[in-house]
Amino acid sequence: MLLRRCRRNTFRYSVPVAFLFLFAFFLFKTSDTELRHSVPESSVRDGRRLFGDLHTEAVVDVWKLPAKDERLVSKIKQLIEKPEKGDYNLTHPDVTDFSRGQSIQINQLLDGKKGGFYIEIGASDGEDGSVSLFFERSRDWDGLLIEPHPGRYRQLRQKHRKALTLRTCVRSNSSKPEKEFEDAIEGHIKVPCLWLESILNALGKNTVDLLSVDARDQEMEILKAIPLSKYSINVITVEFVEGSGSDMSVMKYLLDHGYHANHQFVNHPLHRNDMVFTRKKSS
Repeated sequence: MLLRRCRRNTFRYSVPVAFLFLFAFFLFKTSDTELRHSVPESSVRDGRRLFGDLHTEAVVDVWKLPAKDERLVSKIKQLIEKPEKGDYNLTHPDVTDFSRGQSIQINQLLDGKKGGFYIEIGASDGEDGSVSLFFERSRDWDGLLIEPHPGRYRQLRQKHRKALTLRTCVRSNSSKPEKEFEDAIEGHIKVPCLWLESILNALGKNTVDLLSVDARDQEMEILKAIPLSKYSINVITVEFVEGSGSDMSVMKYLLDHGYHANHQFVNHPLHRNDMVFTRKKSS
């Protein structure tokens, strides 16, 4: 009698337990199906990446991408730095023209234009020899200062220029996508070399009032890599090292691409030769 009662009780409780087990299994399968359908594929990929499953995705070297590639343009947007806050921190605040005479001449060529936009390649410390600083302070221009050298770039940021800055070298058709530097503070570092076309796309600019190029004998290669017919660059000033022989080739190239040679500034003590070119107005 006792044995029969125990069997009956066991059967009575085993049915609800089995039912609960089946119900829980059904909920688990349903939620798992819904989860797999609701989670984006990108999240699944991120999960695989987190646990080291990279065989399905190629690693992209963004610096080697073509100039128009949106991934490269997006990366450049992240690298461009906004101006430092506060007043100018110049060594010689009373100076008006920090260039070797080009700024005043360019100002006349542009009829004292206000609110323009400049790009200075090889901006150095942002003060000594700067062609753009006059326009920034005296004509309320915006601009971008480009300098690859880590030490000079730090000095540039300390000047509190009212311009965007970018630590990069400007790439040419023959240059590598990165340049190496030995720096007293940062040690051995690599700086990206970027197409000016990519930089302009990142800025959303098609018109540049002044392009200043000081690239240590790489001026010709940099200019050749710029699709000049695509952008309106009104004035180009180029610094040459005296005796480099590249000034005549640059002059011929720009004359062939719709520019006038306006002025030449020769500074024998510094062994520098600066030339100013203006874009011909379409008839």
